[in-house]
Formats: sequence, structure tokens, C-alpha cells
Amino acid sequence: MMYGEPPDAGTLEVTLLGPGYGETVLVHFGSNRWLIVDSCLDLQDARPAAIGYLESLGIEPGAAVDLVTASHWHDDHIRGLAAVLERCSRARFACSAALSAKEFVAAVSRFNAENRLAGGSGVNELYRIYALLPGRGAMLAIADRRLLSIPTGELGHGLPVEVWSLSPADKQVDKFLVEIGAALPKIRETKYRAVPQQANELSVVLLVSVGDVSVLLGGDLEETADIRTGWSAIIESPGRPSHPASVFKIPHHGSITGHHDTVWDRMVERDAWAMLTPFTRGRKRLPDTADVARILGRTSNAYSTSVIRGKTGQRRPPAVERTLKEVGVELRPIMPRLGVIRLR
Repeated sequence: MMYGEPPDAGTLEVTLLGPGYGETVLVHFGSNRWLIVDSCLDLQDARPAAIGYLESLGIEPGAAVDLVTASHWHDDHIRGLAAVLERCSRARFACSAALSAKEFVAAVSRFNAENRLAGGSGVNELYRIYALLPGRGAMLAIADRRLLSIPTGELGHGLPVEVWSLSPADKQVDKFLVEIGAALPKIRETKYRAVPQQANELSVVLLVSVGDVSVLLGGDLEETADIRTGWSAIIESPGRPSHPASVFKIPHHGSITGHHDTVWDRMVERDAWAMLTPFTRGRKRLPDTADVARILGRTSNAYSTSVIRGKTGQRRPPAVERTLKEVGVELRPIMPRLGVIRLR
């Protein structure tokens, strides 16, 4: 896929790529300096979509990308991220300071044949990424931490650039540590499995500022019943940058679980540019009709990387399902082409 000309030195660009299962965000700060958040694959060539996008613009990722960030370790946000980081040889890496217990246990098991735990491709990417990091380093994203700063004068527009992580909150990290402690066996006790904290509760939210323009990248962060965690903790934090965002990557595929009225009231400009990738794997569909109505009630400038579909059709008759199973046939839905939203 061709994407035209690259942005010029003085242009801020925010691009969201998503094929219906997975997403990646690219931000051009100016003067060919870039941020990549998360990863998905372009299903046409099975390569990381972010790398294909930059190369199509004539940009060498190894020279242009300053920071690669993993919002969390769910498969739909992480596929191909190790390849992204390997290609972006100059970039620093940042990820959440907390994992789910399942991811932690799977990672430290090192996937050897004697102690294999099913963790999904997200955990495999975690393992590959950490194999790349010795001598390169990684930053742990926590609430109100500045991950990147580019001073005035280094970019074509002459404006300062900052990237802040707004989550996970201290309480969320503390819950992670408590879970890991609970997973350790007591004396004379064998414990085989931990009950994991949900990864969406540990997702990194980023705020990118270029001069007085801000971009809020919501990851998959969900709201919880505890005001010390989730979006409530971000809203009430006195340490975060307070300038409202004119661009909002809506969290968790537009689901109500990632919604908080006060985020739209205080952290996002009125009628801001909003974008999302729908989740269309299997019979699960996000956003649903009510989610779409809620989002459009907040902004008329809302966009999706692909068509938002309703529920899937009826299931095949049981006799058909049995026959397919008996002959070893597995049917999978055809995944859509890579969708793109680009703001300059």
C-alpha cells in the first residue's frame, strides 16, 4: 500500500493503522522524528504495519524512530513489536511497569520445554523484546512520567516536544506486586497458576505534546471501580500535564469499559479529532451501536480504521459443525485490509 509523500519538517502527524484485529499508532514530532506505539501486522505481507508505513514514505525506521512503546501485552496490540524494535535500532523502548500475573509467570519461565506455559503471542513478543534490550535499556511507564523530551530548536517547527506516560497508577502497580506475591507457593505448598489482573487495567496511556497541541493515546485502559486506578486515577492526578488534547485515540476499541465522562470533559477538547480501531475477531464486536452513539455524542470528528459491523450472522447448524470437525476443516473469517486514519 502506498501512502503518498512524507510529512514535512514542520508538520505534526498522527496515524492509526488497524486491520480489524490489532492496531499501531505513529506520531511524527517533526523533522523526521517519530514515535511508534504498539504493533499489528499488515495481513497482505505479514510484516509490522508501522515499518511498512514508514518505508512506503521513503523513511528509514532505524534512523527516524526515537521511541517505541508497548501499551500492554494483549495479542491485538503487540504482534510484530519485537521486529519493530529490532528494525528501529536507535529507538528507546518503554512499556508498562506492571504485567499481568499470567504474563509475568510465563515470561520468567523462559518458555523451555520442561516448563511451558500458554501465554499467547503477546508473551512471546515480550520474551523476544527483552532478548533485544541488553545494552539498550528500557523505560518503565508509570503515572506522570516523562518518557521523551525534544527541546526547542531541534525540530523544523521550533517547538518543544514531550511524551508522558499517564498510567499505570501506583495502586495498579501495587496490585500487580501483591498478585505476584500471592502466586508464590508457601512452605510445603505447590501452586501452579495465578489468577491474573486484567491487562487492560495495566495499559499505558500516553500524552504527546508538540508546543501547545496535545495528543492523548488511550491504549486499552479501562475504568475500574477503584478511583485510585484506571482513568479515575489519571483524571485526579496533580502531576500530569493538564493541556486538553485535540486528538484522542479512543481506548479499548470504543468500548464502554474504557469510557469516562470526565476524560471527555476535562482532558479532551470539545469536538476533538477522535479515532479508533474496531475489534472484529470472531463473534465479538467493538464498538457496538450504543458505543458509536455515545462517541458521536461527544464529537462529530470521530473515525474508525475499518467498517464497524454489527453482530455476526447465525451459527452454522450443529450437523454442519460436526461434519467440519470430523473432516478436520477449520473455517476462519477473512481479515480486512489494513485501514488507515492519518491526521496532519
